[in-house]
Amino acid sequence: MDQILESLRERAGDLVGQMAGASEISRLAERLKKPEFAPLIRIYQEFPVCGMIVKFSVDPEGTVGPPNEECICEYDPDRDHEFDWVWPAQISQDIASSLAGPAAFLAGFVPIGMSTIGGDDYYLRLLTPRKAPVYLFQVYYDWYDADRGVLVMPEAVHLVCKSFADAIRVAHFE
Repeated sequence: MDQILESLRERAGDLVGQMAGASEISRLAERLKKPEFAPLIRIYQEFPVCGMIVKFSVDPEGTVGPPNEECICEYDPDRDHEFDWVWPAQISQDIASSLAGPAAFLAGFVPIGMSTIGGDDYYLRLLTPRKAPVYLFQVYYDWYDADRGVLVMPEAVHLVCKSFADAIRVAHFE
């Protein structure tokens, strides 16, 4: 998470989202009590990311780059990524009551973005060593087993990129 905070600091002048309110952040901090989640709380305390559209691409080798600005008819769901950075209240709601949110949270995933181009939502897996890169995933709700209340692994999780910090460094923000 330290790398994500550093990337956001580097791009601070480009961030075009809104700041979360103190009470909303406080409620999220109450829900995410593990120390691994503290940097996520810091993001919402320090940066205007809420509601910001994040666009980037990932090539077949896994290299993160700026978004594909070609015609939308050339959209490739394995390469082109676009999401709306969620508010703290949306995280709390997702991990408490959405279709697969509680199961995703129990597996260590926290929502960070809602797809704006009709795909599954974006999640970070924060239960990693502090200095390690934080991977960005999409969690496929089609692979949620409602009878058992679990995500069917590994099919339910798609690795988007191995460093969300790298995606922030090259992303376009709207």
